[in-house]
Amino acid sequence: MAVVLIGVAVLLFLVAQISVALALVSAMALVFAGLVAVFARVEYLLHFLIIIPLIEGLAVGPITIGRVASAGALGAVIGLFLLTDWKPVRTPIRLWVPALALLAWAILSGLWARSVGDYLTGIGQLGVAVAVLVVTALTLRNVATFTAIMRTYVVVAALVCIPATLQALAGQRAVGLHENPNQFARALVLALLALAYLVRVRGLARSRWLVLLGPVLAWGVISTGSRTGVLVLVGAGLLIAYEFAPRGKRVAVMAAAVLIVAVGFVGLVSTSARFDPTSAIRDRGASRLDIWLVALRQVDDAPLHGMGLNGFRSQAVDLLASEPGVEVVAGHVLEAEDGLAVHNQYLDFLVNLGIIGLGLYLWTVGQAAASAWFTPNASWRGAATTLILQMLLVVSFTLLFGSAINNKHLWMLIGVSIAMNALPERQDAAGSARVSPSLARRDRGVGLQVR
Repeated sequence: MAVVLIGVAVLLFLVAQISVALALVSAMALVFAGLVAVFARVEYLLHFLIIIPLIEGLAVGPITIGRVASAGALGAVIGLFLLTDWKPVRTPIRLWVPALALLAWAILSGLWARSVGDYLTGIGQLGVAVAVLVVTALTLRNVATFTAIMRTYVVVAALVCIPATLQALAGQRAVGLHENPNQFARALVLALLALAYLVRVRGLARSRWLVLLGPVLAWGVISTGSRTGVLVLVGAGLLIAYEFAPRGKRVAVMAAAVLIVAVGFVGLVSTSARFDPTSAIRDRGASRLDIWLVALRQVDDAPLHGMGLNGFRSQAVDLLASEPGVEVVAGHVLEAEDGLAVHNQYLDFLVNLGIIGLGLYLWTVGQAAASAWFTPNASWRGAATTLILQMLLVVSFTLLFGSAINNKHLWMLIGVSIAMNALPERQDAAGSARVSPSLARRDRGVGLQVR
């Protein structure tokens, strides 16, 4: 152990010579990993990771809660595997192939990347995505744990609606403890779907207090002022209404739901100019149309392999300012100091990683949906599968208007889809499942045993 600690100290010192901020993030992640490995159950990692998309605004300079938590969680899993008798969930290797291929292609794009700095930033973002994926896939053992995680997510989502409400009352676009209103809105819509899932599996009689959180979450979405958020909120509401409607009355229930949506839309438009459809036309989708037009024109230069990971960001402002025929209505766009994302995940992959990169990304997401739909584990079929597919649909739709290669919701869902296809525990010579003594103790409330 002393040798390990000395090695870690030397490594942090070397990292500090490159970037003090990176060394601080690494040190905090190691401390987090150590605390988890010593004191917490493995599944607690998932409870913490699931709430990160709700509190990503908590940061001190480059030290963000997302970076620390994802790196720390991965470190904890590695430490538990090396230092204890804990064993990860066994999953089919084939389900990892799309994500690994995408990662390999992104790393390889460094050979033709136009900006080394942007490329390295993209690699760091991918590292967060990989950490979330690996931790989720290797630690999620059963649907009961998944249900518990969803309960944690719903409760925390409702709680962060409190600061969101205060922000809305102050005349601001609500972000809660996040930093981006659109991403925060998506997180709340996913929480609403998770709430419906909990009601289905627990029963209405046992979930009355949870049902009360539905209006809270819906209000949270509206308070963000996110047009995409409100759109997916409507879609999620209609899905939930259809699922809970009695079979013989679904037509009537859906008709009533559509009427309620129509009345609500009229009320929203009359009280907030932001939700007026003509406002999206006037500001050209917050200048997304301008960015997309310029990004599409860059595809012609390298259609197969693209500009290199994260390559568009630093050049976007100059391209927008110089491109003939492009009218940037949202003037603040040209004042961005750290460049601009494409604001469309699919176009982002096409521009930066080419047709090959976009194909690998679609393969990864499609594999996740197929893995959830065709899971061989009966315990996952039904409500859990429905929720995963609904969440994938919401995330995939919202990424038409935003881009984040390390979207934690998406990569966690991909990890869940892999865990849903877990292989049976290995059998020993006597034919019984091999379960480590420490896991048995853990299930009785005793922590993991260190080797």
